[in-house]
Amino acid sequence: MQVGEYIETPGFFGTVDEIGLFSTSLKTPDGLFVYIPNGQVWSHRLQNYARHTERRLSIDIGVSLDTDLDTAKKVMTDVLRATPNVQDAPAAPDCFVIDFAETAIVLSARCWLPSDNWLAVTSDTRLRMKKALDAHGINICVPHQILVRKTSNPYAPVLR
Repeated sequence: MQVGEYIETPGFFGTVDEIGLFSTSLKTPDGLFVYIPNGQVWSHRLQNYARHTERRLSIDIGVSLDTDLDTAKKVMTDVLRATPNVQDAPAAPDCFVIDFAETAIVLSARCWLPSDNWLAVTSDTRLRMKKALDAHGINICVPHQILVRKTSNPYAPVLR
C-alpha cells in the first residue's frame, strides 16, 4: 500500500495518509483520522481499491420470469456501451444470465471502469440501467416477504 490509496482491512477503511514505523494512519470517508498499529494492518487481509487504474463493475438485476431475455440483455449491454468512461479492455461490456431464481431471472451486466471517482460513476451507471429498463417495460423483481401473525394476540411479535 502507498500513501493516497484507498484500502480496507478488517474493521478499518480509508485513504492512507501516512505509513509510519509503528502505525498507519487513514482518513475515513467521513473525514476522521484512524491510527492503526502496523501489526494489525499486516496480519490481516488488506484490500487495496486504488492500486489498479480500472475496476470491473457487475450489476446483478433480477427481471420477471416472463421477460424477453434477449431484449433485456441487449438493453443492459447498450446502457454500458453508452455510459461515459466504460472501457473495452480488459473486456468489452457484456451481460449474462447468471441464475434462474424462485421469483426472477438474474442478469449480470459487467464492464470495466476507471477506479477514480468510483462511487459517483457506478451510481450513475446503475441509474442509467434502471431508466433504460423502465423505458423498455422490463420489470426489476425484488424478493417479497410475507408476514404471518401466528397468534390472536395483536401485541405479539410478527414472525418472519
